[in-house]
Amino acid sequence: MPPGYLGTDFLVQKLTKILFKQIKNFLPDIIKEISNKIKECEESIQLLGQPLPVDNSGKLTLIWNMLSDYVETYKNVLKGKYDQKRHSYIKDEGGYKVKALYKDLLNDFIGDYKATAHYTDEYINEALVIHEGDSIPGFPSADAFFYLLKPELEKLQEPISDTLTEVFSYLEMLSTKILEKTFTRFPRLIDDVNEFVGKFLYEV
Repeated sequence: MPPGYLGTDFLVQKLTKILFKQIKNFLPDIIKEISNKIKECEESIQLLGQPLPVDNSGKLTLIWNMLSDYVETYKNVLKGKYDQKRHSYIKDEGGYKVKALYKDLLNDFIGDYKATAHYTDEYINEALVIHEGDSIPGFPSADAFFYLLKPELEKLQEPISDTLTEVFSYLEMLSTKILEKTFTRFPRLIDDVNEFVGKFLYEV
């Protein structure tokens, strides 16, 4: 082999050229990967928020602020108010879905719907006579109206109950989603707060 291709010096030069070539080829991808990792870490740190306070007063204040944040976000979602957190937490949810549930219920009892369509004049007159009692002639008793309306109102009981159950389930699901985002730093608290909110919604 030619003398210029022999020896340690040549090997060092050759390996150096190969190393520089490799660095030149892969450095942009390495820099891009590092930048992406830095961005991911910064986002994770931002989600963690401020360092956890050492004293009990500071911890209590932190929890209170998080609860206030949860309540404000929940309220804004239901009202349809623009809120940056609303869009980052739950993009397609909102009070409009609750309104849609009630609208679906009402659609079955508006328009051409007539609650007393099957009541004949004879049946109505009989109800007035049965509940006439000692009322002044020409002034039907209110009991007659209760008698006629009660069966129709009872028909509404089941669909209304079903709608309220759907609304409750949706509000509960909404609460859970917001809680999971708000209390990301403290996952153990999510179940406790969620249980408390669930009881409150049930009582309301």
